[in-house]
Amino acid sequence: MNIRDVARLAEVSVATVSKVINKKDASVSAATREKILRIVKEYNYTPYANVRTPVKGTTLVIGVLVQGAHTQSAKLMGILSESHHWGYGALVYGCCNTEEEEKNIHVLSSYNVDGIVWERAAPPEPRTLELMQSLDIPFVSIGEDSAGEDMFGFHYRQLGMLCASHITGAYHTKICCIVPDESARSREFGQGVCQQLRLVGIAHTEQVCQVLTPQMDLKMLLCNCTAVICMNSCIAEKVAEQADNLGLHIPRDLSVICMNCNCAQSVRSRRISTVQLPFEEMGRFAVASLLSKIESKEVQEESFALEPELDHRLSIEPPKPVRDKKIIVVGAINMDVLIGLDEVLQSGEFATATSCIKVPGGKGLNQAIGAAKLGADAYLIGRVGKDYEGSVIYDFLKNNKVNMDGVIIDEHANTGTAYIHVLRDGEASIVGYYGASDLLCAKDIEQKAYLFDNASYCLVQFVAIPDPQMVVRTVETAWKKGVKVLLKPCKVGSIDEEILRKVDILVPNRKEAQRLVPEANSWEERAQYFLDRGVKHVIITLGHRGCYFRDAQHSLYFPAARVTPVDTTGAGDAFAATLVSYLSDGRELTEAIRYATVAAGLSTARQGVPNSLVDQESIELYLSKEKIEPRDAAASCQISQRD
Repeated sequence: MNIRDVARLAEVSVATVSKVINKKDASVSAATREKILRIVKEYNYTPYANVRTPVKGTTLVIGVLVQGAHTQSAKLMGILSESHHWGYGALVYGCCNTEEEEKNIHVLSSYNVDGIVWERAAPPEPRTLELMQSLDIPFVSIGEDSAGEDMFGFHYRQLGMLCASHITGAYHTKICCIVPDESARSREFGQGVCQQLRLVGIAHTEQVCQVLTPQMDLKMLLCNCTAVICMNSCIAEKVAEQADNLGLHIPRDLSVICMNCNCAQSVRSRRISTVQLPFEEMGRFAVASLLSKIESKEVQEESFALEPELDHRLSIEPPKPVRDKKIIVVGAINMDVLIGLDEVLQSGEFATATSCIKVPGGKGLNQAIGAAKLGADAYLIGRVGKDYEGSVIYDFLKNNKVNMDGVIIDEHANTGTAYIHVLRDGEASIVGYYGASDLLCAKDIEQKAYLFDNASYCLVQFVAIPDPQMVVRTVETAWKKGVKVLLKPCKVGSIDEEILRKVDILVPNRKEAQRLVPEANSWEERAQYFLDRGVKHVIITLGHRGCYFRDAQHSLYFPAARVTPVDTTGAGDAFAATLVSYLSDGRELTEAIRYATVAAGLSTARQGVPNSLVDQESIELYLSKEKIEPRDAAASCQISQRD
């Protein structure tokens, strides 16, 4: 700022300004004198300041220019806290327009600040940028539209992709995006949304993005989609209000996500899942970058990465057709080592294996993959070690489209291993070292309880684990969330009646049924024992004899599929996964058992469980050629207990 700048702003001559400053202004009108003095005061003008040698780097004060009431308070707090951390003070000026912004730049220069953090308007005026660059004062810029050297901000195309990824990750395909205007920022956001949709294979994205106008038929728009992406919370408020008017429940009928913005959120919009832009971190990073430049210190660039986060998922759920097929599987994850033997190995005897195969396995893994192959949205809860086997299993599950949100990587235990002896007739015996899988506990279930939301079924089995409360907590969690439970009673001698009352389907095999109810003389009596204690449906799997099903209305034997067995290890897992997958499709229980029986039989035709699990096409192809017709237990001969 020099005397010519003051004269230009006051619309007078340089001589007039000089008279007023030097108090030789008798010939100057009072109004002109007052105008000149006001400008001198506002701009902190000091005569001959441009010829003084300014003392740079010694004031320990930085200037901060923010966009008035439009700035985020969190951003300003980040600036001030980081300045304090470095031992600097801050002069903060708010700007409401370009003229005020230029004035405040001159004022900060007159105070000899060591640097300036500048929250630029979008887009900035070229003359303002030229003024800032001409002052020879270090500065960094803050904005929301771009990021680069000495510029801290967000890429709105990336933000659009991020918001859309949370929606596509919940399996929505009928999606619309609403932006507030036709600005460059809105266009970039919309393009990011469309780019994410194309990445997941959603075509015809031309009409996905809509500008919110008074003429928009928001009612029609909401009725034709299952998810809405809002560019700010003001739009989300209007969407939530219209959804309430239409009787659409968020998120059961309509998922909604938005970005946070400068407008205050109402009670209605606070329930919307919001991508929070890290404004405080932006302020801190900007100051750290400026002061490291002033003090010639190196700061790693990666420390300036701004990562927006979703605050909660309360307004995001899968659409109803997908939600009805969400299945939770809780159980063992391990590496199976299949050893082929001609006959049972006796004590002290040596035998040469006919084959040795290493594949991912475990009841939890097998059931989750079995359900995923049949089109279910399978969520697996279990533990693997942070080792090579664990990484192989993790990738294997992801490649088979199992949701991994519930898989815990244990840094202190190895991945479990199961050694499976497979005989020539397909029968198998298992020696397990469960490792990390063995450590799954009730606390893990509590931490993953949110996964049970909107699930249709939960598959869980008793296994030999240190925490016996794991299954109890799983059943209780599912029961509280309204999720039906299928329980396989492996490795236990008894089951608490409180658990049985909360079990919808109990599926013991013949040996487990005999162990749990040794005093009974028939499968009918054993099944009735569990029904009397609150279980709704009991299915006893009988190996090559099929299965027996009993509930309040049925007492039926289902024959097994006619297959030459190679490895029976995973037949029970295939049965359970197929059963709940078809039940989630709305099939009757007796029909679902037919499909499950075929899946169990077909799974024994190949060695190694995951690769032998079948898809819907294979099951239906078999049933098109062979019939699986149940027989009424009262009208048929009882199946031998020894078979």
